[in-house]
Amino acid sequence: RIIVVAEPIDEYAKLASAVAACIVATIVAMAVQTKAQRRMQAAIADSMMLTSAVRRFVPKHQLRIMGVRSITEVVPGDHTEVSQSMLFSDIRNFTTISSKMTNEELFKWLQQYFGTMTGVTESNHGFVDKFIGDALFCVFAAPRNAVECAIGMHCATEQLNAGIVAARSND
Repeated sequence: RIIVVAEPIDEYAKLASAVAACIVATIVAMAVQTKAQRRMQAAIADSMMLTSAVRRFVPKHQLRIMGVRSITEVVPGDHTEVSQSMLFSDIRNFTTISSKMTNEELFKWLQQYFGTMTGVTESNHGFVDKFIGDALFCVFAAPRNAVECAIGMHCATEQLNAGIVAARSND
């Protein structure tokens, strides 16, 4: 008498084949998911770089003045008319003064000056739109803020000059 055991072996083979197919499908799905995740991370990094670049050219203060919260809300063709006050300030006799300084002295002086004037501008609810050589171009939502900033800049310049004179007399 011969006993045929082919049926259980076939069932085990089918089960093993199904398990192997599930494992392969899982591995493929994980590879696809990993690739998609990498693409998403790259897209997020690109978006963050683009946002950072846009912020350098369109200050968030300007967006608020325009009535939007984000540059992504600005649509080509949209326009907003707003009243703004602008202040332009430069250093009197800059060429004469700077020609008597070393590059390092000039750099430190301008850094201190621009840092101080930026602080005065921001404390008067404005923002520096551009640095042009020794000049600042500042924007304000209200004329009163621009005038108060100009007065503050004048006072801050007097203090900076007094500090320079005091430092020279100590040398």
